[in-house]
Amino acid sequence: MHKIGKTIIYWLVIVACIRVCCRSPNFDQRKYPPRNEMQQKMQQESVSRRGSVFDPLLTEADYYRERSKNRRESGSGLYHNDFYQNIRQNLLSRLDYEERGLAIAYLLGDKNELTNVTKEKIQEVGVSHLIAISGMHLAILVGIVIKSLKSSSKLLKTYFCVAFVLLYVGMIGLTPSLLRATIVIFCHLFASYFGRKVLASRILVVVASLSLIINPDNLTNVGWQLSMMAYTGILIFYPMIESFLFGKGNIKRSVGRKNKNSIWRKICRKKREDMIFDLRTGVLMSLAVNLLTIPITLFVFGYFSILSFLATLILSPMLPVILVSIIFVGIMPLTLYRYMGVYFVGGVGLIKIQLRIINLISDWQYFAIHVPKGRVEYLLLYLPVFYLYFFLRKKNIQIAKDNTSEQDKSIERRNEMQKIGTYLVEWEKQLQLRCKNQKNYSSVAEAPNNMKNGG
Repeated sequence: MHKIGKTIIYWLVIVACIRVCCRSPNFDQRKYPPRNEMQQKMQQESVSRRGSVFDPLLTEADYYRERSKNRRESGSGLYHNDFYQNIRQNLLSRLDYEERGLAIAYLLGDKNELTNVTKEKIQEVGVSHLIAISGMHLAILVGIVIKSLKSSSKLLKTYFCVAFVLLYVGMIGLTPSLLRATIVIFCHLFASYFGRKVLASRILVVVASLSLIINPDNLTNVGWQLSMMAYTGILIFYPMIESFLFGKGNIKRSVGRKNKNSIWRKICRKKREDMIFDLRTGVLMSLAVNLLTIPITLFVFGYFSILSFLATLILSPMLPVILVSIIFVGIMPLTLYRYMGVYFVGGVGLIKIQLRIINLISDWQYFAIHVPKGRVEYLLLYLPVFYLYFFLRKKNIQIAKDNTSEQDKSIERRNEMQKIGTYLVEWEKQLQLRCKNQKNYSSVAEAPNNMKNGG
């Protein structure tokens, strides 16, 4: 089975290389329009649909989402669009003006309700990835499904998660970023179901190969490059940094003293440890992603906000609560929403807090780095990143060896203790047997004396 998996990955890489190198020069004109034609089509659709001026902040993902939406509305898609429109209308009618734009962007990936000022501030702060439907959103939603089916079997969880992902992707449209996230989620789901360990490098190779086979022009797409770098940081760099700083195999270690006084103190200590662990995970994951995306960001955009790290760290923990709240607000019938809508006010209210934080951070312009675009020297920043990779790899190998030697020593001690225990058990058995024999011998020796005394 291991050899079959390797063979499949090798063939995927070969097919992807052939697809990229030997594609037709008219590939873009046949299936995907080039960037200038795509911008023209997006402008025509923007003016014809909304009767407004073309929005320059629309991205390529927005174009493909708009195209898939047009197919669904025309009846050519596989999924009906009533459910999508129903959720969108519910969010528009039930949420405030400030909340609904960001809520629709979070859940449906539609940025049309966001004002240009909000879009500009989101880009300045460097949290555009939060309003783009990507792997983080899909992972949060799948995690919610798994948590809701906590007591169910592994088979039922896998079926429900796969069905949910397919329905969600069919509802909002299969954008390039969502395609990559779907592949990663499916790899983890099926590996967990079959009890297999998934290597991060294999996931990256499969995602990159399939996305290039579907669209070879992704190789020159900035969004594809940034997402691949982000996946590399999350799947490869983050575990290495985690194991280097906190020890391999000790990912969630205790951060407080043991207290056996009361159950309440144990619960508080457990919650505190979970919060510190989540904060630590967010910091290290953001650090790993930024290490690999900063050079491309400087090369392409010539702009980087130092506070994007802090903004992501503050805004990301709110996202699961917000997504759960807007899901219920969007799908709940009106009669039920009148009675239960108050329970989701707090979760939806976090959107206003996020907007306040974005406005506050965007005003701190002195934390932004502006440099000339297109300089190849920025890509030299990957040299220290490569050095850090080999350094962490060497240290983690040494840590693994130390852990292995410690495990071997503990196994030897355990074997010695087992030998001592076995020796003590045998000694006790021999002692009991000797006592029993001595008792029998004494009883046999006393029998003639008793007979003489009786005579």
